[in-house]
Amino acid sequence: MSTPSSELPLTEQVQHHVDDRGIATITLNRPDVKNAISPDQRDRVIELLGQASADLGIRAVVLRHTGGAFCTGADLRASRPPAPRPDGAPKRGVGEIAKLIREGAQALVAAILDCEKPVVAAVGGTAAGIGAHIVMACDLVVATEESRLIEVFVRRGLVPDGGGAYLLPVGSACSGRRSSSSSATTCQLRTPSSSAWSTRSWPRTSSTPPSRSGRLGSPPHPHGPWRSPSGW
Repeated sequence: MSTPSSELPLTEQVQHHVDDRGIATITLNRPDVKNAISPDQRDRVIELLGQASADLGIRAVVLRHTGGAFCTGADLRASRPPAPRPDGAPKRGVGEIAKLIREGAQALVAAILDCEKPVVAAVGGTAAGIGAHIVMACDLVVATEESRLIEVFVRRGLVPDGGGAYLLPVGSACSGRRSSSSSATTCQLRTPSSSAWSTRSWPRTSSTPPSRSGRLGSPPHPHGPWRSPSGW
């Protein structure tokens, strides 16, 4: 039996490579769990994006994956142990959930939006939950016909975290076959029949989400982030 991905070094779970052209590639490498992302992986991706912003030798960043899924959301089995609490303290402190989301999913999406270099998502399968939000936060998406973006929060009756409530309507122009149901909202990225890949870009215009302090106050782009030169 092969070694479970959770037992691999963090540098293997999230691989990083910079080629001689200055392209930094960040690869989610836990195919056995469909690349569900753990807190340690998330923090490493945030760190690598920060390094890319600061490194003048890096020209662009590519987020990719191994296996058949881009990222199927947060790995709930890999949650970190809670901080010590005094006797009689409540299970959850005031504002603790908000802090958890702010320093977790929102920090990851903000790191992508705030990266000083173009960030490209190379998607060859399902991106669900925070995985979908990672894709939608990127400047450019390259995807196969089989790729799906899935909002799983509806199944739990939850508001999408990680900026999903903002990114999803802004990206609603990812024109393709979309279906909404009581269980999920799924977006299939449409591809021209002549090619196995589709591209969607978020032009760097005044309507692109601004820096972290004012991002959500910006009006959505009238065409959404998913545009291509051919206009489909």
